Amino acid sequence: MAKKGLIVLLTLFIGGFIGSAAFGQDPSTKDLMKELQELKKANQAVLDKQEIENLMGIRALQIKGGAKPGDAGYRETAAQAKDVCYGEDESYVYGDAARTALRGMDDPAFGKAGTLKMHMITTSNIQIAEDGKTAKGIFYSPGYVTEIGTDGKAKAAWDYKRLGVDFIKEDGKWKIWHFSAYTEFVTPPNVAWTDKSSVTNTNIKYQTWSPETGAEKRLKGPVVYKTFSETFSYCPAEGSKK
Repeated sequence: MAKKGLIVLLTLFIGGFIGSAAFGQDPSTKDLMKELQELKKANQAVLDKQEIENLMGIRALQIKGGAKPGDAGYRETAAQAKDVCYGEDESYVYGDAARTALRGMDDPAFGKAGTLKMHMITTSNIQIAEDGKTAKGIFYSPGYVTEIGTDGKAKAAWDYKRLGVDFIKEDGKWKIWHFSAYTEFVTPPNVAWTDKSSVTNTNIKYQTWSPETGAEKRLKGPVVYKTFSETFSYCPAEGSKK
């Protein structure tokens, strides 16, 4: 894919050079090289965004069953960064505990036969840092889950979330670095989410969606930035208060 993109860029570059000469213009080598570098940078940003979207899709599929060491879900989590973070509804874990959570292997409710956990990835909004070392993205994640209750019975629910994710490039590959999920609403499939009796997430610290209030948590979208030190993180620093 990358080679094909470069071939297209070189074709456009050569075509632009010939076209300028044909119309009597005299483009300098410096200007043309600058234009080529800009085209290469734009092409790389497209490839980076595609890789990140694939990464999030792979994780969504792997999380359904819990990725094992060596599986894609394991490989797509940052291994070298020390401050890997996973947060759900403002409860955060860091380091190896975060890596375990990102692989979907820390939830006993979904470790039994008959359980199901699937959160789809939609509406991606991704920004690549100008230095190409990190990226940020927000996603909407409609989900359907089935867990086995303490009574041994299966319980199903719609579980809709917003995701804020920081990515870091390790050895030339994008990895999940900071991951925060915010619940918008959880409701049994046979009850409308507008029905107050459907509320099943009373342990969440903030106001989830309701017909009276809307949703309290609105994730800040990524903005153009040069390097990660100039922007915000989707996870608070370990030991700090959000």
